[in-house]
Amino acid sequence: MEEGEEKEGLRTVECLRGRLLAERQVSRFVKDEADLITRKMEELEKHLKEEIRLREKAEKRLKFLMKKLVSIKGSRSFEGSDQLSSSEVSCLSSVSTSASKLEEETHENRFLEEEKVDQATENVASTEEEESSSKLKDVSSDEASVVASTSSHEAESEASNDFS
Repeated sequence: MEEGEEKEGLRTVECLRGRLLAERQVSRFVKDEADLITRKMEELEKHLKEEIRLREKAEKRLKFLMKKLVSIKGSRSFEGSDQLSSSEVSCLSSVSTSASKLEEETHENRFLEEEKVDQATENVASTEEEESSSKLKDVSSDEASVVASTSSHEAESEASNDFS
């Protein structure tokens, strides 16, 4: 009977060892995934800073052109002429085009950045969900095998007691 208990103890140890190895593997995978997401986030932040810098540069240029336009309009009003020269018209169209492009690019960049962050967040959530469900399956199957082996050992013990 002592030999049966020893086998059961070894089987339990093996089961626990298997669980530990599975936990380590899941932990490594989650850590690697977290590192990957961290790198992606850093890259996105870097890209966002660059876009912000470019937007600020474009806004400064727009302010400059608007001041220039106001000064041109002001000098024209002193002269008493309501007609704009061709250079003033081109300056005006340039300013309005720059403003509309700036607004469009800013909106598109914000949308793309938000979409990338949302996608990264969804990837992490789905990965964690898959890992936890597979982990639960592994643990439950290990527990089932331990229970089954324990039951069979108990049945063998009772059968040997019956013959005694």
